Amino acid sequence: MDLDLYQFTEEIEEIAMRAEKKWSLAQKLKVMKEEMKVFQLQQADYKGITFLIRGFDEVNAKLDDQIVGTQAMLGSSFMKGRLKSETKNWETKLNNMSELMEQILKVQRTWMYLEPIFSSGDIMNTMPLEGKMFNQVDTLWKTTMKGIEEEPCIMDLVEKETISAQFIKANEDLDKIQKSLSDYLEQKRLVFARFFFLANEDLLQILAQTKNPRLVQAHMDKCFEGIQKIQFDEKDCVYGMISAEQEIVGFLKKIDVNEGDKKGNVEKWMLEIEA
Repeated sequence: MDLDLYQFTEEIEEIAMRAEKKWSLAQKLKVMKEEMKVFQLQQADYKGITFLIRGFDEVNAKLDDQIVGTQAMLGSSFMKGRLKSETKNWETKLNNMSELMEQILKVQRTWMYLEPIFSSGDIMNTMPLEGKMFNQVDTLWKTTMKGIEEEPCIMDLVEKETISAQFIKANEDLDKIQKSLSDYLEQKRLVFARFFFLANEDLLQILAQTKNPRLVQAHMDKCFEGIQKIQFDEKDCVYGMISAEQEIVGFLKKIDVNEGDKKGNVEKWMLEIEA
């Protein structure tokens, strides 16, 4: 009353309206941050040796909603000063979270594909450099999953200093491993061309366990139209072939799959079957 504020009603209403809008934006930002502080990553057991992250769609949807909401707030004409700076920092953190989750999902998919392959001693011996690279990624994966089990909140994961760089490097290494695997399979197929009829997964299953030559049985009909199975004796020598109609044709000479350089090289004794 003493200041005659009634003379400045319009100005006061304008200031109050701006203050209210800015306060509303600040409250919204606070709520968004609180939501992410308690948002937890869900895990599923994998073979009893580690965990996988499940519900990536839910995680990505949550992050997308937050990013869109933050960008809408930044477009407001009431977003000024320290609040604007704080909101921009939050947008950067959300984008970093989204990028990290994308990298983790990529590692998870490739790691699941390669884990059964590199759990084989045969492949590790054949590709020692790639085996070493995979072991480093494997250690990172298991350590990260154990950390998420203990602290499942996504914010705890993102705030680890080197986590993003580690997973980017892991994906680069996994790409190199897959390229080397592809070249390795190509070499085998060039020796025994009928392996081109097999998918990579099928061929790797055979090559990853060369100590068990009988694994080729499941794929004989893909390599040879007329052969469903081959006959092995107790010493793993092949002595005959069986058609889908159960017609049995014996070989004039047994094929010893462990003889000389045929041992561990399935493509070489498959060539003898073809002959």
